[in-house]
Amino acid sequence: MLELLDNAIENHDLRSAVLELPSPVNLRYTSRGRWVQKCDPIGTMSLSLCSGLWKMALTARGIPFLEVAASTWQAEMLRGSPGATTKDRAIWLAGQLWPDLDLLPGRFTTPQDGIADAALIAEWGRRRRTSAG
Repeated sequence: MLELLDNAIENHDLRSAVLELPSPVNLRYTSRGRWVQKCDPIGTMSLSLCSGLWKMALTARGIPFLEVAASTWQAEMLRGSPGATTKDRAIWLAGQLWPDLDLLPGRFTTPQDGIADAALIAEWGRRRRTSAG
């Protein structure tokens, strides 16, 4: 894990390091043309393990990181956005901030709130960092 992180830092390519990790959640495409997430105790345990490995690797390399509750970044980023749910508001705001962001990758037929959330969390962090100096 540390070697993977070191290579990612050296090559400025954290994305590929993340993609090389084993998937903690099983996804399968059904005959009805829908993605189904199967999260069982093993999947949940793997997700926790992956999270812990990343925390350990970042800490070992002295790379600062912040764990933030969804309610924290959502309160700041989604304030004033229209929508019935936080998912609706996140999709709307991501579309406003980044009109070219593909919220319908592959065969999806509805906007993916996970993509919107990821972009908005990154923007929340960028704004915090910029305002901190």
